[in-house]
Amino acid sequence: MRVQLKRPKCLGIWIGAFVCLSLLAGTGQAQSTELVKAKALYAEGKRREAKNILERITKSKGASAESFSILGMILMDPPFANARAAGTQFQNAMVRNPADLNGNLGAGILMLRSRKPTKALRFLRKATQIAPQYPDAHLHLGKALYALQRISEALAEFQLARALPEGLEYLAIVEFGRQRHAVAAQHLEVLVASLPPKDPKRPRLLYQLAASLVMASSLERGEKMLQETVDGGFVRAEALNELARLAYERDDFVRAKALYQQALGAPSIKSKAGDRAAQSTARYSLGLIACREKRYQPARVHLDKAIAIDPFHQNAWYKLGQTLQRLKLKPEAKAAFAFHKRIQPLHQKLRSAELSVANNPKILKNWVANGQLLLLLGRPKEALSKLLLLEQLDPNFPGLAALLADTAKALNLPGREKLYRSRAAIEAGENKESN
Repeated sequence: MRVQLKRPKCLGIWIGAFVCLSLLAGTGQAQSTELVKAKALYAEGKRREAKNILERITKSKGASAESFSILGMILMDPPFANARAAGTQFQNAMVRNPADLNGNLGAGILMLRSRKPTKALRFLRKATQIAPQYPDAHLHLGKALYALQRISEALAEFQLARALPEGLEYLAIVEFGRQRHAVAAQHLEVLVASLPPKDPKRPRLLYQLAASLVMASSLERGEKMLQETVDGGFVRAEALNELARLAYERDDFVRAKALYQQALGAPSIKSKAGDRAAQSTARYSLGLIACREKRYQPARVHLDKAIAIDPFHQNAWYKLGQTLQRLKLKPEAKAAFAFHKRIQPLHQKLRSAELSVANNPKILKNWVANGQLLLLLGRPKEALSKLLLLEQLDPNFPGLAALLADTAKALNLPGREKLYRSRAAIEAGENKESN
């Protein structure tokens, strides 16, 4: 008897599944090879070529979280500098793998660049948890903490990032701010020694090292380094002002005057167009020298110009009062002394408020006091910076919206002023209803 063998019904299903799995495995292997190639190109600085490969990978099924996050890192920086597109790629990466390192790190960096350090903290803390030995994650977490004035926590993160040149630089910045100038100089010496001679950052870092040495009482070495920095082409108002100050303290008024005059027309470290604070310092100092030379009319001109740049320069107002007395202009002198007396307590309160923020950054009323005083003293840009950080910490802090509106008005930002005025009106209405 002949037995007919029946074909198993499930055989076709198994064969189909095997074919699908084989295709998926082949696709995955191809993606992996392409991803390795893209990472190598990215490491070589060939961003466009890496971007093209990663865009192909991310459009295919089953693309890895890493392919999205590396694409985001490329899109975030020049030549593309597309923050929105980069943010989308970081989100895509974290949807596929919440523990993706570059996804969390990139999202945190974008928040930092948008001046949102509070929001950046969540992503950057996670990045340091994912890769505790990765210095870049600690560097950017330190930046977020430093922006929020959490100095001791920031210092700990920068210590973990000291293998990076930027980590060493931030260590020096923090230590300089803590008045530990000798420690700051040590960090900068290590950093400068590690840089090639033609590194574009080298002159600025040499200036910072020289300034740290001067503040650490290594005057001769610091001044020599400052002069070398200027002679090497780094002609900045801050460096010239510091050289002039050292000459002034040695009673070398001829050299001091020449350097302050040069500083008036020099670009600053902060801006090629010059820095108002550096120019105000130079004008005030030229006024002091003219007073010592008993040339009171030129002294008055310099002091008036210093005050025009910084209307709340308390020392300039006091010296102007003395100069006007020498010129026998008693009513004008009396007015200058009166204004000095009026603003002196504000400066003292500002120093106190800044110390309070540095020592107790979680006490938010200190931030408000700091912002109010900066605004009163004609420094609205600095006030806005402080108040925007406070807005991140507590957007509903009482009176914040009205203060932000006043700051925006001082900076001639009508759009922002209107936004904050409407918020302040809503807040005032809610308070009225609750009472």
